[in-house]
Amino acid sequence: MNNLDEIKKLNKYEIVQIFNDQVLQFINELEIIVNEFYQKKIINNVIREDVIFYKNIANTSIQYVHSYIIESFGKYIVRNSEVVPAIMAKDLTFILNYKFENDSSLIKYKEKYKNNLEIQDLIGIIKQSIEYFNDENKDIVFEYFQIFSQLTIIFMSKM
Repeated sequence: MNNLDEIKKLNKYEIVQIFNDQVLQFINELEIIVNEFYQKKIINNVIREDVIFYKNIANTSIQYVHSYIIESFGKYIVRNSEVVPAIMAKDLTFILNYKFENDSSLIKYKEKYKNNLEIQDLIGIIKQSIEYFNDENKDIVFEYFQIFSQLTIIFMSKM
């Protein structure tokens, strides 16, 4: 990914494009990891099917509402003052123990927009499977979420 100073100079549309490209790359990498675990019978088919389903949702969202995922990430992850520092510190214990689904602002957001909030679904998939990940795979997840956080913060600063 480009230098953050260069990204700050981009317009919102360009930032969304980079974010969406990163999301699709991440989901592709996650799918490879999960398929590997499924082939080795480490995880069940439900998680594998969830990743494929999420990949299809992400592709559809990006195609029709370009900024939907970055806006959802902003409302779901970045607006929480505890979550981004945990992501940046690669604090797996915090992420695994944090009850995203009980977050009161998230509940209000879901009620307002009456959606499935795919970011929450992706977090759930990751939380279910990350215990099987080796350190390299865990780093991949955190690196992508660090990128998502940084891009979202820049995107939100332009609103």
